[in-house]
Amino acid sequence: SRPLAIIVATPHAEHVPIARRALAAGADVLVEKPIALSQEDADALVDEAAARGRRLYVACNMRFHPGIAALRDGMKLIGRPIFARAMYGSYLPEMRPGVDFRVVYSAQRARGGGVVLDSIHEFDYLISLFGPVTRVSADIATAGDLGIDVEDHAVSMLRHASGVRANVHLDFLRRAKLRGCEIVGSDATLDWTSFGKRPERFEVTRSDADGRVTLSSGEVDPNAPYLAMLAAFRDVLKGGSNPILATGAEGAEALAVALAVHRAAGGSPVIPRGLT
Repeated sequence: SRPLAIIVATPHAEHVPIARRALAAGADVLVEKPIALSQEDADALVDEAAARGRRLYVACNMRFHPGIAALRDGMKLIGRPIFARAMYGSYLPEMRPGVDFRVVYSAQRARGGGVVLDSIHEFDYLISLFGPVTRVSADIATAGDLGIDVEDHAVSMLRHASGVRANVHLDFLRRAKLRGCEIVGSDATLDWTSFGKRPERFEVTRSDADGRVTLSSGEVDPNAPYLAMLAAFRDVLKGGSNPILATGAEGAEALAVALAVHRAAGGSPVIPRGLT
């Protein structure tokens, strides 16, 4: 009998070959982000899943974070979204306590490391909120003193087909972890901020000329977004649906933007693959 489903939770460079074996075995697949390291591999994996009649999803657990959930719910409270500022910063040597960060894939170019691919969540949730990206400008650098061969700092500007502009700041250098997103609308502004890691506290507010109101806040169980994502995957395997769970095609779209950030760092803005 064929396996019902397989979760691929390996270092980046191993996602595609293992996912292809899982699809060939007849399984539905949930593969860790990023879906692949090249656009060709990502598109081929999506096509293979479709050809075999199997379901392919990408583990974008940040879609299930309570801060992003509150942003998603709060979009109706700000009028027309105009621009956004997203950021993520965390100190790479302290991300995995007790492990030499230099041997982890995040710190190695040959294994798909670097802050752009490792933090692809920001591109993914922005696309889920504002739609496809049609233009990317960027600057990336190995700015710190970590002794790694990948970028530890990246700043990019995304132009969405919806007209929304988004600035994205990513780094492996911030000693105190910080993550968040500000969305400026025609009527009001949403602001999500998450501080720390263990514990992580978050707050989402709405502000306008009349003042500021907290929409959601609290402490984040670091396992909760993963468990919610796995519950969504279980539900679709049973025949249900979940629009928050990232499909393989959506994972390939986020990868297109991340790869465009690398290309745009050469100086000229670029158009992500397949998006016009």
